Amino acid sequence: MSGILRKRIVPLVAALAVSFGLTGCWDIVEVNQLAIINMIGIDRNPDTGNLIVYYQAINPTGIIAQQRSDGKAPVYTFKFEKSSPAAFEEAAAGIMPRKLFPDHFQAIVVSRRLAEEGLLDIFNYNENKNNRRSNVDVFITNSPISEVMNTYVPMEKLPGRSIRSTLEMQPKFTGRASQDAQLRDVLEHLESPELTVVPLIRVDKRNTPNVNRLEDIRGNIGNLMLVGGALFRKDRMIGELDTERVKLFLTLKGESRNIYKELKIDGHNLSIRAENIRVKRKLTLKDGTPNLKLTIRSDLALLMQNMGLDLNVETMNRINQKFEQQLTDEIVRLMEEGKSKGWDLLGVAGDIQRKRGSEWKDAKRDEEIWRHTKLGIEVVCKVRTLGTMAHPYKGE
Repeated sequence: MSGILRKRIVPLVAALAVSFGLTGCWDIVEVNQLAIINMIGIDRNPDTGNLIVYYQAINPTGIIAQQRSDGKAPVYTFKFEKSSPAAFEEAAAGIMPRKLFPDHFQAIVVSRRLAEEGLLDIFNYNENKNNRRSNVDVFITNSPISEVMNTYVPMEKLPGRSIRSTLEMQPKFTGRASQDAQLRDVLEHLESPELTVVPLIRVDKRNTPNVNRLEDIRGNIGNLMLVGGALFRKDRMIGELDTERVKLFLTLKGESRNIYKELKIDGHNLSIRAENIRVKRKLTLKDGTPNLKLTIRSDLALLMQNMGLDLNVETMNRINQKFEQQLTDEIVRLMEEGKSKGWDLLGVAGDIQRKRGSEWKDAKRDEEIWRHTKLGIEVVCKVRTLGTMAHPYKGE
């Protein structure tokens, strides 16, 4: 054998010899062996005290079948009731023909009664898991959680993806919810006095919990919808805000930069969108009393007007003044409502705790000092976005 041939054959033989001792992927799991969870629901049985968990598993053949309209369900919901969160995976193995795979679920829905009781045990259990998810969106439901978890939604095949997509649109278009509505955002405030708003949802009462819903053209029927926000202090829901107050709360926190508003001038309605909202906060201490100065700047986009007025400089000034006054009044009402219910909606207590200097020492020790805050508000806005119509049609 020539030297050149030997140099080529010997490495090849060595490689083959080594490969005989290798094993294949002995622990591989095929996708069709997994029960891939898209959404999780959690409740507590008031009679037994046990936790109730709903796993909504994706049916891959059902998703493909939707393109053929042969009536197969895109998801299936499984319900389990146990005394401890750790027991659910074992319970799932007794009824689900595939291995439970909750690593990529997109939404977690919690019943209102469990949220008001407190979610600390749920949080701790999740944090102890190696595959814990902290970037999943959290929702609180006013409807029975069984209805939420047994509802098919239009347009999207997966309910978890549907409500998550709906949530992601809100900061850009309506301001009714924040991008900071994930599990990690609630966890960040467990050790602080700051309040958190979690999206509040419900099911249309005309719920149709069967696959025929997917063939119904009426999109509202049985759909999941945002109806406000659940107000959290630490791990517990302490109250509810409607959509308008959620917008204001998130705006003042700097989590919403665009909100839709309606103004009324001389009995006529005016639809606008406040865009590029900037909020500057300045907290000072005077004679032992906190003074909070809010400076809010915004651009206004005129969406619709039936005032019958020309869009001249005088009209623009009236719109600016009306928006500034209305927003100021709403902030004052929000603060007063918070005080009456013990809610620090402006986050003054958190601001005080972050202050440095000896003059703040006594204020930090007084947990109720935020109630005595004096509020100053300055709103500056300008109509910047207009259509091509400077004079409305008269139809005369």
